[in-house]
Amino acid sequence: ILATSGLVRYWADDFCSSVLLRNNGFLESQIVWWNGWTGRYSATFFISLSEMLGQDFANILPSILFILFAASLYAAFGLMSSLLFTVIFLLVSPNIIQSFYWMTGSLYYFAPFIFLNFYLALSFRKSRKYTYLIASILIFIAVGFSESFGVALFFFLSYLFFVLDKTKNRRLLTIGVISTALSLGLMFLAPGNAVRSATVSH
Repeated sequence: ILATSGLVRYWADDFCSSVLLRNNGFLESQIVWWNGWTGRYSATFFISLSEMLGQDFANILPSILFILFAASLYAAFGLMSSLLFTVIFLLVSPNIIQSFYWMTGSLYYFAPFIFLNFYLALSFRKSRKYTYLIASILIFIAVGFSESFGVALFFFLSYLFFVLDKTKNRRLLTIGVISTALSLGLMFLAPGNAVRSATVSH
């Protein structure tokens, strides 16, 4: 999987977003995306950031995501489990090309799990001064990649709230649910959603 990722090149939407970035600059691109296509603020931010680093960055992005994903699981489960879970996650993904090799797709579909895993790892750590602030930021970023991820996460965290009984876990989960709801609300406010929804079958 990692060896093949070195052959990755720009594909499909990568060309659209890179032209938009080149013509408008980083900050203006975020505004154009928001007003003209999507409210997925995390996705547009990280796509633009990746494309600012040039086409060669597309070759190493899958490896970077793989390492970060494994690291996020390592924070909770240890080395061997994290590597095993990472490989299994990729092997059972519905479409490994879109969710791992394709730059835009990997940032939409794979990257949010990195932030979610680091958030979940906080429940295995002793609470510190900024634990809840970090938790809210991680979830806010994670949900900003995709509406469907946010909706699924809302129900997942709500389910965990009723399953787990520790006070610390419930506080983290409450923060996660609130951050998820706020993030979804923010994404749905984007004027660009109306433009994008007009291009697909209702």
